[in-house]
Amino acid sequence: MARYLVTGADGFIGSRLALELLDEGRDVVATLLNESSRYEPVPAEHAVHLDVTDALATYRLLTERRPDVIYHLAAQSNPVVSWQRPAETLRINALGTVHLLEAVRAAGVPARVFLACSSAEYGFGTVPGRLITEDDRLLPVHPYGLSKVAQDFLGLEYFRTYGLATIRGRIFNTIGPRKVADAPSDFARQVVAVEAGRQPSVRVGNLDAIRDFSDVRDMIRMIRSITEHGRPGEVYNLCTGRATVVRDLLNDFVAHAKRPVRIEHDPARNRPSDEPWIVGDNRRLREAIDWAPTTPLTETTQQILDYWRQAGG
Repeated sequence: MARYLVTGADGFIGSRLALELLDEGRDVVATLLNESSRYEPVPAEHAVHLDVTDALATYRLLTERRPDVIYHLAAQSNPVVSWQRPAETLRINALGTVHLLEAVRAAGVPARVFLACSSAEYGFGTVPGRLITEDDRLLPVHPYGLSKVAQDFLGLEYFRTYGLATIRGRIFNTIGPRKVADAPSDFARQVVAVEAGRQPSVRVGNLDAIRDFSDVRDMIRMIRSITEHGRPGEVYNLCTGRATVVRDLLNDFVAHAKRPVRIEHDPARNRPSDEPWIVGDNRRLREAIDWAPTTPLTETTQQILDYWRQAGG
């Protein structure tokens, strides 16, 4: 039976991916940095503590477990936090990837390695109104995006130099229940607070940005399928190709509110830098796998809102 390693299984996508594999009866090793997480926990017998910035610990894990498939999702993934802690972001995302790839190489593990890269790599290299292709310029606008460019290129070079079976997936905006620190979860949390009378309005930053949102279940299907069927050394946009104005996403939450909701602009919520357009071209993905999104965005937003209602906002 194939053995799977999921790094970052205490994160939003990683936890869902590890649990899905376990539900299917797969042999899974899931790494956690934090013992507590707001995401559904991986059973203790399948979880191990790992800090990917620890090269020796990473090497030991690879030599002991020798996985056949690696999903590398461990990261500091918040762009705002990356401005507050740029060195830490680069250390985790770039150096952590070096340690993982070096461990795979040194241990002689013939695994397929999925690297969770990001649409944040494109930054201001995009042209509003035109779908972003994998060949577009990479001009990140924050340390998080820069760290993902480094991770991306490391995956390419370890394929070229050592023949590691790396597959790079540039993940576009992924949303769903339990996620924190992104615009949809913040909108939903505030709507629930207004419903409960805890705050008078929903305070927002820039609503004019246009994004490509995927439900987390659709994203996991993309990740799993491209890891299995993608071409080693290649990079793929993992996205829907569907443009959504952030303002329209907010309006969807407001439309489902249990009482009228007032919107207020709060300049403090504007990011230091914010790409106006991040919508991907997924033709390369669709040429490699039989894939199309199956979850309507309105269903996802309703589930996010219901989650925050149950969580008490």
